[in-house]
Amino acid sequence: MEERVVMHSTPEKHREIEAHAALALQAILAGREPSPGDLDPVTGDLRACLFALLDALHADGPQGARKAFLALAKDRPYLMQMAVTDPPVFNPDGTLAPPAAESEPPARRIRFVSSLDILQRPSQQWLLPALLPRDALVLVYGLSGGFKSFLVMAWALAIGTGTPWLGRVPTRAPVAYIAAEGGYGLKKRLRAWMTWHDWQDAGELGVKWYDQPLAMQEPAHLAELLTALREDFEQPPALVVVDTLSRCAAGADEDSNTDMARVLAAADIIREQFHCTILLVHHVGKDQQKGPRGASALLCNVEAAISVTPTAVGSKVECAKTKDARPFERMYLHAQEVRYGPEEDDCSLVLIRGDASAEADRPLMGRDEQAMYDLLLDKALTYTEWIKAATAPERGEARLTETAAKIALSALKKAGRVQQSEPRGPYTIVPLPAGDPTGE
Repeated sequence: MEERVVMHSTPEKHREIEAHAALALQAILAGREPSPGDLDPVTGDLRACLFALLDALHADGPQGARKAFLALAKDRPYLMQMAVTDPPVFNPDGTLAPPAAESEPPARRIRFVSSLDILQRPSQQWLLPALLPRDALVLVYGLSGGFKSFLVMAWALAIGTGTPWLGRVPTRAPVAYIAAEGGYGLKKRLRAWMTWHDWQDAGELGVKWYDQPLAMQEPAHLAELLTALREDFEQPPALVVVDTLSRCAAGADEDSNTDMARVLAAADIIREQFHCTILLVHHVGKDQQKGPRGASALLCNVEAAISVTPTAVGSKVECAKTKDARPFERMYLHAQEVRYGPEEDDCSLVLIRGDASAEADRPLMGRDEQAMYDLLLDKALTYTEWIKAATAPERGEARLTETAAKIALSALKKAGRVQQSEPRGPYTIVPLPAGDPTGE
């Protein structure tokens, strides 16, 4: 590999050329044309790399430039260093300004402290008592359709405004919310929350939003995110929500502990720089009993994990993991429709306190389970009759395969939704308790 700068120069001139190269590199990774004044002084392999990245930017946009950068940086560590360090500063006369505190030795990161220092540290602090610890990594996971984002958004707005959530009084602080799944639903949910809480001033909600996906584990994305968190907030955010993890770790293999460790390392860098809580929203795996989807590194490396399970009327929220704190009690939430305007579509949902009724404690049925359940309403069918009814050709597109029908039947039995009066007898629906609000 060639030298980065192939020219005879003084150390000062060499440092000045590399500073111009760093500015050009950071501009390209941000999707901007670099200044000719930053490109022209650079020679050798470094110049070739910059022009290769510039060609990728012109051909495929910022994503193409970042992809080319990762390929080039594999055997050029100095490129990665240039991408993540603070941009250099030049004096008005064009000379490079010296680094701050250049004469001081670098601060030592590893430092041992005494037992007395440990005992004098403050106790655990909370953003939301018994739910969200301060300065921590927190994972919220569950099935799609379980209102995870509604729940996390409610927590973010409670912290941003200082509004109590189900009796818990939060620490009011700025919040950064990465809503990577974006969409029009974000506006609707925000309007519904403001209407339900009678909150008039959107400028005082205390939450700022970014509604595009990103790749936290990529140095260029992480550097840009850190810059945005510094420059877009008057005070450092105390909570950074990553919703969802899969949309904010583009290109990472969720089943790879190595890839997930890189994502968590990026989250830790944000936490350390701002002393904030990072709340990761994630999906559950195929087997819900095994916890969050993907690598075990996720659950092993967070301070707290919260499971959200969809129910027939809303969500069930449980503590899956907590460090050095008592687990909170299981909570049931009810999805309440809120209308905020005159149009038919001017509505969304908020989650309110619910009851642990027999139906609310059951998981929400999947499509096949619902189909099997509906076939049994007001009937008593043997195993064979029930399977035959589900697989009948006349059901058309609603027809289930025999395997799907058997799996759904087993799930309904396990959930306690159906019963047999005697062994090998016909199946019937388990009646809801008298007075249950869902027993229409």
